[in-house]
Amino acid sequence: MDSTRIEDLLPLPVIYESDELFSEIKKICKIIPLSLLIKILEVEPEAKFELIRVTNIIRKNTPTEESIDITYARLRKHRVLPDETKTKDWSPYYGIVLDQGNHDMCWAIVAAELVKAIRWIRGRESGTEYSFQELIDFVDQEKGKYSKKNGHFCYTLSIIKALTYIVEKGIQREVDRPFVGCRAVPPPRILLNSELGFIGAAKKIPTIEEALVHLQKQPLGAAFPIFLPDYTQIREEIYQGPMYKGSMFVGMHAVSVVKAGVDESTGESFMMVRSSHGEKIGVNGYLKVSIDVMLLRTSKECHNKDAESYFQTPTPLLTRFCYPELLEESEEKKRKKKLTDQLATMNRRKGNTSS
Repeated sequence: MDSTRIEDLLPLPVIYESDELFSEIKKICKIIPLSLLIKILEVEPEAKFELIRVTNIIRKNTPTEESIDITYARLRKHRVLPDETKTKDWSPYYGIVLDQGNHDMCWAIVAAELVKAIRWIRGRESGTEYSFQELIDFVDQEKGKYSKKNGHFCYTLSIIKALTYIVEKGIQREVDRPFVGCRAVPPPRILLNSELGFIGAAKKIPTIEEALVHLQKQPLGAAFPIFLPDYTQIREEIYQGPMYKGSMFVGMHAVSVVKAGVDESTGESFMMVRSSHGEKIGVNGYLKVSIDVMLLRTSKECHNKDAESYFQTPTPLLTRFCYPELLEESEEKKRKKKLTDQLATMNRRKGNTSS
């Protein structure tokens, strides 16, 4: 009755075996909830996984200070760069890196510079500077009016909102509306001529992979988290988020992405971004930001309310990719002619009124 074959008595093949898997999971779950670990696994991370703790000092209006421990998971998902992307460098279409100082205007600077760059790349102009002052004054006037902070009326906003404004209104040249600073009630938008920078659309890019492909055609807008002192200390290294015991998240920073590359020694993929904190950041104002690293805040604690909405899921350092798309040249000529005719009519009316 025993019809067992010799093949059936061979040892059972083991597909996977580990003596430490569950002990490692238990260690991790003592630090972070299982629900967050599942979120991490869903993005299919690769290589090194870290749980890091930073200690932030909370300064209050009292003689004493308080500290708070915040934990993050840093994981890596390697991004492969298309060969053509590696050959592109859009930085020659930019000028000196501006320094926004204490103003919240990086979004406006990036939007104005993206319009300058794409119009130059496509041969519409040759390096015309556009007015980020106009964007600060008019993109969200109500927000500016009520956002006084440390004597400033500038405000945080997304690049895509600034580009959407330019789609609708165009943007004046820097020479026609130069930068003077933020103000609660800016003077009205009076056009001196029809020499506006026009674009046809403001486009979002949802993933890093798509952004790497589109970087072959033009520079991109994006945002990344500033941790201090990491941001100011990065120099030629690749920015990977918090690396020091006292690293503190201070906010998202809008940047232009001008190129991408791979570190020869580590194989880490990065994007080169243009800051707006002057040439003291990185190398002459440009720094490498890892596109392999993702962050997840694993503690409920935050050092302030503004930070609560960030890193609730595994998030790449660079996000919110976007770009301006030009109008067809024939359509742009029509808009400029219409504007020229309107300005001429207004000037004739002024002349008739004064006489």
